[in-house]
Amino acid sequence: MLLLAWAFLGVERQRSEFDASYHPFIKVRPTFGIVFVNPLSTDDAYEVSRYDQLDAEAREKFAAFCWSKHGLKDLRACAEPYEAEFLRVYPDAAKPSP
Repeated sequence: MLLLAWAFLGVERQRSEFDASYHPFIKVRPTFGIVFVNPLSTDDAYEVSRYDQLDAEAREKFAAFCWSKHGLKDLRACAEPYEAEFLRVYPDAAKPSP
């Protein structure tokens, strides 16, 4: 029973400017990982907010997150709702800097 819970339950770690929060989810695919980082989920408007801005390490973490939580290997498709939510919360981030 414990092995099934380990395989199908995950925790999304969301970071903010001062701390981190953890949100449980049911994995689409069983994996041995428990804590998954979504680098596109942040409360800080000045942190990375777009898939194109992720470095190799962050893309690898995002790939593991997308595969476990959403069952997606297409990272751009997985990133779209997170980028849209970021722009909804921080509309000025879409404006080009002068």
